[in-house]
Amino acid sequence: FYREIKGIGAMLQISQAGMACGTVLADLLTGKLVPSGHLTSTWAKKYMDYPASKTFCDNSSNDKTYDEGIFVGYRYFDSFEIEPAYPFGYGKSYTEFSWEFKGIELKDETLSVRVEVTNCGKSHGGKEVIQVYTSSPNGSLVQPYQELRAFAKTKLLSPGESQALTLEWNVRDMASYDESKAEKVNKAKITAKRL
Repeated sequence: FYREIKGIGAMLQISQAGMACGTVLADLLTGKLVPSGHLTSTWAKKYMDYPASKTFCDNSSNDKTYDEGIFVGYRYFDSFEIEPAYPFGYGKSYTEFSWEFKGIELKDETLSVRVEVTNCGKSHGGKEVIQVYTSSPNGSLVQPYQELRAFAKTKLLSPGESQALTLEWNVRDMASYDESKAEKVNKAKITAKRL
């Protein structure tokens, strides 16, 4: 609908906001508060761009098959280069931000990425969300183009103010599970126990 109505320059999504929704909406529209949320799902340009649309778009039966595998949400759009209307993690504010990569560190099994975020705007404060994605090499297992590993939101930053963020995740979270190899390992363990 937002593409069919001329003159729409911005859109504010409010969902599951509860009973305080009206007050919050008024504060956002008047500039008392600044929007800082980011989308938790990908918005396609058209319904048929979603991978499940091929099996869920008809009423042929009550049984539908889950065929997406690992390619759910942004993983599908990114991996198959389908341009969405609004990507996962998209969000705007009344101000602009810049960020500077400050380093990466591996300690034990934890990866840490350091970033400095600055409010570049002139008149509004705001909060920004930083997201870190990783890509895995394709081998015997199919991999998506990228996967979200960590995200963090700044405090309310005044114009010109900066904040350092550290985003962390365990390297084991980047592992892939190979059913065929796991089965062989489990059978070997069972055989060893019987001997």
